[in-house]
Amino acid sequence: AASVTVRGELHFSTVGFTIQASGQLFEASRIVAMGVLLSGKKLDALSCVLVLSPACFVILGGFLGVIAAMPDGAVPESLALPTGDKLYEYAPLLLLNCSLAFALNVSMTLMIKYTSAVSYIFMGVLKDVVAVCISVLVLKEEVSGLQCFAFGMEVCAVMTWSMLKTSPPQVQQRGLFGAVVALATGDTSDGAAKPLMGTKV
Repeated sequence: AASVTVRGELHFSTVGFTIQASGQLFEASRIVAMGVLLSGKKLDALSCVLVLSPACFVILGGFLGVIAAMPDGAVPESLALPTGDKLYEYAPLLLLNCSLAFALNVSMTLMIKYTSAVSYIFMGVLKDVVAVCISVLVLKEEVSGLQCFAFGMEVCAVMTWSMLKTSPPQVQQRGLFGAVVALATGDTSDGAAKPLMGTKV
């Protein structure tokens, strides 16, 4: 479904797509690691962030080291490292950004711990859909019908996967559509259904 959204893009950028794909790969790896630590190792949210933060620092620090070691002119202007004066000028904003990032990591870890990684991914898909809707309505960006259809496919795929994992008897007894309705509404008439977003996978 994600590839369909790219295929309909009217201003495709190979560099942008590569950055997006690598970012999604690292994000998926981080979510899997968090799920293992929170479910398998039974770590709390702060301990999980403490374990994963050094690994993220090493990866990002490695990329910064490569950029810093490259000769002048070899790095695009958009990736050039700022000077010391710029760092000092924007130090308050950087500190605020770091604080918000830490709060986001802790809140995200708490969500995964008390719901599931699937619920977090599902909310991420909804966030992407809302972002696209805002860009269309406010910024007047062009979105093709194929892209809208692909976003709908993403939402349906995540919901279906979550439903199959959380309550297989519902699918056998009511069918796919009936099970989706039962899980979304919390129908417990057969004693097996649970609310979709409140179930831990």
